[in-house]
Amino acid sequence: MDLTWPKRILCGHDWVTCGNGRQTDLSKAKSDNVFGQARKQPKMFRAGLYARVQQTLAMQSRAMREYAVRRSWTITLQVREVGSGAAKREAREKLLEAARRREIDLVLVWRLDRWGRSLTDLLATLQELEHLGVGFVSLTEALDLTMPSGRAMAGLLAIFADNAERASSADRAHLGPPNPQSKVMKRPKRDPVREDRIHNEAIVDAGPDEQAMSWYYYLESKITFPFQARCVAAKDISPLRKGETTEVVRMAAEAACEHDMLVQIRWQGRNMAVPLSQLNAIDPDESTKEAIGDWHYWVSQGCLL
Repeated sequence: MDLTWPKRILCGHDWVTCGNGRQTDLSKAKSDNVFGQARKQPKMFRAGLYARVQQTLAMQSRAMREYAVRRSWTITLQVREVGSGAAKREAREKLLEAARRREIDLVLVWRLDRWGRSLTDLLATLQELEHLGVGFVSLTEALDLTMPSGRAMAGLLAIFADNAERASSADRAHLGPPNPQSKVMKRPKRDPVREDRIHNEAIVDAGPDEQAMSWYYYLESKITFPFQARCVAAKDISPLRKGETTEVVRMAAEAACEHDMLVQIRWQGRNMAVPLSQLNAIDPDESTKEAIGDWHYWVSQGCLL
């Protein structure tokens, strides 16, 4: 008996011969029906992309765009937060307003700490997005709240939110690592209000390698330039002598402020950069006075950038 498969079976279908000689019905393989039901096409999500923290904005945005393309999402809105220390992040608020107007279906971020100012803030915004029916995806943590596993993870965040906030508040007694080479012999009396503002507006959740730029944009956004200033302490890297007055024009270039906050001054017909820590503003507005005072307080604690 010949047990070999026939070369072709004519049943009104298109057949192809497999490597083992068996036939496969291509008409079924190409069908858009599953068990007699029309196959559902994947939903085209409208994504809003959010990037924050200065040094890696381009990298964050590029990675998120590529991810959105891979998942066939339409990028409806893309925002970048350049003032990472701002208490109210305007770019993030713009994205949330788009969600409230149902203009986007999900929010895509590079990392969770880029989105939330604190665990409590993160949880509050995630709960609002869930209430709005808007998804949330964090690329680095592979957290996708459009999926059941992601929503379960969000529940765990809620469980630990209160404990983490209490621990964070306790840690704020120390603003940062002391500088063993600091010339500050006596620290000023602790100012809880100022420390809270520094943590919530100036450095927020920035890591050690991001604090310099967080401080930079905080100061740049709060100080009104130009202003008159008086030198209150001589510095080896500055020509100013104690008691001298000068005009402060602007913040120095970002690249010059990686380890100290420098400002550009006009001195003897020249422009040069000097440490902000050696200057006190003369008759400044309230915002300028507060920002410079915050930086002086940080430095007086012996903290390093």
